[in-house]
Amino acid sequence: MGIWNYFPHDDMNGLSPAEKIKESMKNDPDAISAPMLNSKDPDAYFKLIDKAVLALSDEAEANLYKYIKKIGGGKKDLKELLSILSDPEEDPSYASIFLLKRSIDIAKKKKKNISMDIIQLAMRALMKCENYTSSKMPNGYYNSRMFQYVVEQVMDRNAHMLKGSKKRKGSRNTTVGFFESLIVFKALPMLHDATRDLCSDVGADTGIEEAAIHMTDWLAMTDIFELLAREDLNETALYLMGAARLIAETGDPKKPYKLLDKKLRKLIKGYGCSDRSYNSELKRLAEKDICNSVDPVMMMPYPGKEPNDCMENLKAIAPCLKLRPSVNSYKL
Repeated sequence: MGIWNYFPHDDMNGLSPAEKIKESMKNDPDAISAPMLNSKDPDAYFKLIDKAVLALSDEAEANLYKYIKKIGGGKKDLKELLSILSDPEEDPSYASIFLLKRSIDIAKKKKKNISMDIIQLAMRALMKCENYTSSKMPNGYYNSRMFQYVVEQVMDRNAHMLKGSKKRKGSRNTTVGFFESLIVFKALPMLHDATRDLCSDVGADTGIEEAAIHMTDWLAMTDIFELLAREDLNETALYLMGAARLIAETGDPKKPYKLLDKKLRKLIKGYGCSDRSYNSELKRLAEKDICNSVDPVMMMPYPGKEPNDCMENLKAIAPCLKLRPSVNSYKL
């Protein structure tokens, strides 16, 4: 991915995300109308953010460790990978190289083959760690790649809403509904859990579950308002899982997932959706997520095929597919 996790914040005038929020609160007292920002002790609010950033970091690390153990590695390997991801002097691609080398060494030592599927799942788990692994900033606050981009979206949205409210000064109703980073960080783990539960209920395999969660994380970095557009997280998980199924089906036509499709349709009836609206919504989400992904091939539940084949199959779902970066690039 070529992105580290300890940001220089050039786009935030040298400030960390937490400092940027504080600056906004100080310069725009109106912005403190949001419930969680209405605290008399702003530091207490940022302690809650630090706690949320660390919790998601822990979840991503535990997920990675699960696959490291399947490869035959241990906590020493996990520690080495996390040290690379949290060090601003290190290129995070070294973590991928380290994981591949360790997989080969372990296979040679134990004289057994390691499934390419398992290695690919470990690589996807490593990407999740790239998004979530936290680093302590010099100012004492914690940061992660995910936190950085969530804050950027929240700040842009709130600035836009505040500007709109000032234009309507003569209006009786001048209340502005502000969005908070903490809301996103509370929703993400619940959405991950809802996806896992749903996949378990309908008997979906690990690949579809991993792809759906990966899509959740991409939406959090690129369009949190799309991600949280539905108040029902179970419904959101259902659509994301369905979109992952469509991607899997197109990426590997030999696996039609007919049984899973029937179970999904049975579940979605509870939301009052017709087959036509269901298919339309899944296709829209699938196209959106594929087009926002830097590397759509990484979203494939069944890896191991030639990249060109994957891309051709993906284009059948998203004719508008362009490999454009969805987040800003930072120089190391």
